[in-house]
Amino acid sequence: MNFIKNLLLGDNPHKLFHKLEKEHASRIWRLAVSRGLPKEAAEDVCQEIWLGFHQHLQQKSHEKPQLLLYAIARNKIKDYYRKHYEEKSRVEPLDQDAVSPLSELTPNALISFYQLLEAAHIQEDTRTYMELRFVSGMTFPEIADAFKVPQTTVRDHVNRAITAMNKVYSRGRKQ
Repeated sequence: MNFIKNLLLGDNPHKLFHKLEKEHASRIWRLAVSRGLPKEAAEDVCQEIWLGFHQHLQQKSHEKPQLLLYAIARNKIKDYYRKHYEEKSRVEPLDQDAVSPLSELTPNALISFYQLLEAAHIQEDTRTYMELRFVSGMTFPEIADAFKVPQTTVRDHVNRAITAMNKVYSRGRKQ
Protein backbone atom coordinates (compact mmCIF):
# COMPACT_ATOMS: atom_id res chain seq x y z
CA MET A 1 0.00 0.00 0.00
CA ASN A 2 2.71 2.49 1.00
CA PHE A 3 4.71 1.51 -2.10
CA ILE A 4 1.74 2.34 -4.34
CA LYS A 5 1.05 5.58 -2.44
CA ASN A 6 4.67 6.64 -2.73
CA LEU A 7 4.71 5.68 -6.39
CA LEU A 8 1.64 7.80 -7.11
CA LEU A 9 2.40 10.74 -4.83
CA GLY A 10 6.10 10.45 -4.29
CA ASP A 11 7.51 11.38 -0.91
CA ASN A 12 6.37 14.92 -1.55
CA PRO A 13 3.97 16.09 1.19
CA HIS A 14 2.94 19.01 -1.04
CA LYS A 15 1.38 16.64 -3.57
CA LEU A 16 -0.46 14.78 -0.82
CA PHE A 17 -1.63 18.07 0.68
CA HIS A 18 -3.00 19.36 -2.63
CA LYS A 19 -4.67 16.04 -3.40
CA LEU A 20 -6.45 15.97 -0.03
CA GLU A 21 -7.27 19.67 -0.22
CA LYS A 22 -8.99 19.11 -3.55
CA GLU A 23 -10.94 16.11 -2.21
CA HIS A 24 -11.86 17.45 1.24
CA ALA A 25 -11.99 21.27 1.09
CA SER A 26 -15.75 21.44 0.67
CA ARG A 27 -16.28 18.83 3.41
CA ILE A 28 -14.08 20.75 5.83
CA TRP A 29 -15.98 23.95 5.04
CA ARG A 30 -19.28 22.13 5.51
CA LEU A 31 -18.06 20.78 8.84
CA ALA A 32 -17.11 24.24 10.10
CA VAL A 33 -20.35 25.86 8.97
CA SER A 34 -22.48 22.97 10.25
CA ARG A 35 -21.00 23.59 13.69
CA GLY A 36 -22.71 26.97 13.73
CA LEU A 37 -19.64 29.09 13.06
CA PRO A 38 -20.36 32.46 11.47
CA LYS A 39 -19.05 32.57 7.88
CA GLU A 40 -16.14 34.86 8.75
CA ALA A 41 -15.14 32.63 11.65
CA ALA A 42 -15.56 29.50 9.49
CA GLU A 43 -13.18 30.97 6.90
CA ASP A 44 -10.59 31.73 9.57
CA VAL A 45 -10.93 28.31 11.18
CA CYS A 46 -10.67 26.56 7.79
CA GLN A 47 -7.45 28.44 7.08
CA GLU A 48 -6.09 27.36 10.48
CA ILE A 49 -7.12 23.76 9.74
CA TRP A 50 -5.31 23.65 6.41
CA LEU A 51 -2.26 25.41 7.83
CA GLY A 52 -2.08 22.96 10.72
CA PHE A 53 -2.53 20.01 8.37
CA HIS A 54 0.24 21.28 6.11
CA GLN A 55 2.58 21.73 9.07
CA HIS A 56 1.89 18.18 10.30
CA LEU A 57 2.61 16.75 6.86
CA GLN A 58 5.93 18.61 6.77
CA GLN A 59 7.00 17.13 10.10
CA LYS A 60 6.34 13.45 9.47
CA SER A 61 4.55 10.89 7.35
CA HIS A 62 1.08 9.72 8.38
CA GLU A 63 -0.60 6.39 7.66
CA LYS A 64 -4.10 7.88 7.53
CA PRO A 65 -3.83 11.53 6.48
CA GLN A 66 -7.64 11.89 6.17
CA LEU A 67 -8.07 11.06 9.86
CA LEU A 68 -5.31 13.52 10.73
CA LEU A 69 -7.08 16.22 8.69
CA TYR A 70 -10.42 15.69 10.41
CA ALA A 71 -8.78 15.46 13.84
CA ILE A 72 -7.11 18.81 13.23
CA ALA A 73 -10.43 20.22 12.00
CA ARG A 74 -12.25 18.98 15.08
CA ASN A 75 -9.61 20.43 17.40
CA LYS A 76 -9.47 23.82 15.66
CA ILE A 77 -13.26 24.13 15.81
CA LYS A 78 -13.23 23.10 19.48
CA ASP A 79 -10.54 25.72 20.12
CA TYR A 80 -12.73 28.37 18.50
CA TYR A 81 -15.63 27.52 20.81
CA ARG A 82 -13.41 27.35 23.87
CA LYS A 83 -12.24 30.88 23.13
CA HIS A 84 -15.75 32.21 22.58
CA TYR A 85 -17.96 30.25 24.99
CA GLU A 86 -17.25 29.29 28.57
CA GLU A 87 -20.58 28.12 29.96
CA LYS A 88 -21.22 24.35 29.85
CA SER A 89 -24.52 22.57 29.16
CA ARG A 90 -25.90 19.03 28.98
CA VAL A 91 -26.27 16.69 26.02
CA GLU A 92 -29.03 14.08 25.94
CA PRO A 93 -28.20 10.45 25.06
CA LEU A 94 -27.60 9.91 21.35
CA ASP A 95 -29.65 7.89 18.94
CA GLN A 96 -27.90 6.76 15.75
CA ASP A 97 -30.95 7.63 13.67
CA ALA A 98 -31.21 11.19 14.98
CA VAL A 99 -32.72 13.28 12.21
CA SER A 100 -31.24 16.70 12.87
CA PRO A 101 -27.52 17.29 13.30
CA LEU A 102 -26.24 18.41 16.68
CA SER A 103 -25.13 21.64 15.02
CA GLU A 104 -28.65 22.90 15.69
CA LEU A 105 -27.82 22.80 19.41
CA THR A 106 -26.10 25.62 21.24
CA PRO A 107 -22.31 25.87 21.05
CA ASN A 108 -22.19 24.87 24.73
CA ALA A 109 -24.06 21.64 24.00
CA LEU A 110 -21.53 20.88 21.26
CA ILE A 111 -18.72 21.28 23.76
CA SER A 112 -20.54 18.85 26.05
CA PHE A 113 -20.87 16.41 23.15
CA TYR A 114 -17.09 16.44 22.81
CA GLN A 115 -16.61 16.09 26.55
CA LEU A 116 -18.84 13.04 26.47
CA LEU A 117 -16.79 11.60 23.59
CA GLU A 118 -13.65 12.08 25.67
CA ALA A 119 -15.19 10.66 28.84
CA ALA A 120 -16.22 7.52 26.93
CA HIS A 121 -12.62 7.12 25.65
CA ILE A 122 -13.72 7.02 22.01
CA GLN A 123 -10.84 6.41 19.57
CA GLU A 124 -9.75 9.13 17.15
CA ASP A 125 -11.18 7.61 13.96
CA THR A 126 -14.50 6.85 15.67
CA ARG A 127 -14.66 10.42 17.01
CA THR A 128 -14.29 11.65 13.47
CA TYR A 129 -17.09 9.39 12.24
CA MET A 130 -19.32 10.53 15.14
CA GLU A 131 -18.64 14.17 14.41
CA LEU A 132 -19.35 13.83 10.72
CA ARG A 133 -22.53 11.84 11.41
CA PHE A 134 -24.04 13.87 14.24
CA VAL A 135 -22.51 17.33 13.94
CA SER A 136 -22.22 17.70 10.19
CA GLY A 137 -25.23 15.56 9.41
CA MET A 138 -23.37 13.41 6.87
CA THR A 139 -24.86 10.03 6.00
CA PHE A 140 -23.06 6.73 6.49
CA PRO A 141 -22.41 6.37 2.74
CA GLU A 142 -20.92 9.89 2.59
CA ILE A 143 -18.61 9.18 5.52
CA ALA A 144 -17.59 5.80 4.12
CA ASP A 145 -16.84 7.41 0.77
CA ALA A 146 -14.75 10.18 2.37
CA PHE A 147 -12.52 7.66 4.15
CA LYS A 148 -12.71 4.90 1.57
CA VAL A 149 -13.94 2.33 4.10
CA PRO A 150 -17.01 0.07 4.01
CA GLN A 151 -20.28 1.55 5.27
CA THR A 152 -20.57 -1.26 7.80
CA THR A 153 -17.26 -0.18 9.36
CA VAL A 154 -18.54 3.35 9.88
CA ARG A 155 -21.91 2.13 11.19
CA ASP A 156 -20.24 -0.32 13.62
CA HIS A 157 -17.88 2.35 14.97
CA VAL A 158 -20.78 4.77 15.46
CA ASN A 159 -22.98 2.16 17.17
CA ARG A 160 -20.20 1.16 19.56
CA ALA A 161 -19.49 4.81 20.37
CA ILE A 162 -23.16 5.54 21.02
CA THR A 163 -23.34 2.59 23.42
CA ALA A 164 -20.21 3.74 25.27
CA MET A 165 -21.37 7.35 25.44
CA ASN A 166 -24.83 6.37 26.70
CA LYS A 167 -23.19 4.30 29.49
CA VAL A 168 -21.07 7.27 30.54
CA TYR A 169 -24.09 9.55 30.38
CA SER A 170 -26.20 7.15 32.48
CA ARG A 171 -23.45 6.85 35.10
CA GLY A 172 -23.24 10.64 35.30
CA ARG A 173 -26.98 11.00 35.85
CA LYS A 174 -26.99 8.42 38.68
CA GLN A 175 -24.37 10.37 40.65
